[in-house]
Amino acid sequence: MNRLLRLGAGGRYAQWLDNLAESSTLSPDQIVEAENWANEQYAQYFSRTPELTAIPNACAFRGFSSDGLAEGRPWDDESK
Repeated sequence: MNRLLRLGAGGRYAQWLDNLAESSTLSPDQIVEAENWANEQYAQYFSRTPELTAIPNACAFRGFSSDGLAEGRPWDDESK
């Protein structure tokens, strides 16, 4: 899912997603499969949507606020 989010992301949110991808435990073949899936999904459903600059509300989970933004929003941290 992070690879799909990354295709539509920009700014510090995109950098944050890149950091998540770098820490992946997937094998090289799984990475290729995940990227192919994400590209297909993005092209079919999301290619005409606005750029994401924060986590979408639908992806909120523990540690994230009700407005869909991470507490401390790591993609806004200027020190990184």
